[in-house]
Amino acid sequence: MRTLGFSTPRLRTGDWRTATPSALAAIFAPDVIRALPPEFHSADDDSTRRSVLIALEDEATVLGLFDSQSAMNGLLILSPEISDSGTILHLGYLLAQNCWGQGLAGEMLTGLQEAARMEPTLWALSGGVALDNPASARVLERAGFQRQSVEDGVATYLWINVPA
Repeated sequence: MRTLGFSTPRLRTGDWRTATPSALAAIFAPDVIRALPPEFHSADDDSTRRSVLIALEDEATVLGLFDSQSAMNGLLILSPEISDSGTILHLGYLLAQNCWGQGLAGEMLTGLQEAARMEPTLWALSGGVALDNPASARVLERAGFQRQSVEDGVATYLWINVPA
């Protein structure tokens, strides 16, 4: 399956490696990464942040989320899993805190879903949300994701792809 790159009116995906150190620092801010694994929390300088993302690429596609001025404001992480029904992409996304509340997460999901519809082997998108993060859960629900389960304080949501 190809990388699901896309653009929307306010966002486009691209190579996260072009991010400035300050953009990565904003994305790795404590409030942004609080529900992420420990390696994100110990990444307190640009080199370590980049190393975390490079290591993550062994199991996932990591895309930068750029605005119209080419500033990177977030990351989109897509990790494939092959199931009997087809490929499921587990998604994670991080937006710099100064981008919260602007509808960018929903716009990003819409762009991702449109790109997914062009992939006939992609069966579904899945996302996990910490129960103490109701804003992210609402974003997934508004994008048509259905809550599937709750385990260890994380709700899992699923969106079934209907190819174009």
